[in-house]
Amino acid sequence: MRPKSKSCDFCHRLADCSLVLVISTLGVSPRIQQCSESISLCKRCIQQLCDSDVAQSTSKLREVLKNAYTAIKRAFSERSQDTSASRD
Repeated sequence: MRPKSKSCDFCHRLADCSLVLVISTLGVSPRIQQCSESISLCKRCIQQLCDSDVAQSTSKLREVLKNAYTAIKRAFSERSQDTSASRD
């Protein structure tokens, strides 16, 4: 079965990533967590979000987003290399 294609919530291009935020209490047992709805993003829009200087207060969020996106890109690249190597 082929995965369903989604469009970017900002520019309507084909989405590459889905962003979900998790809010979690600290110092409370059991921990309370809530997930946001997902936001579908294309590579261009997620890159613009990572590079945006719109508000100083979003710098930590941008940093976390950049790290997660970098990890996804790295994992995808490694996965692609593993797939290519197994075909050779």
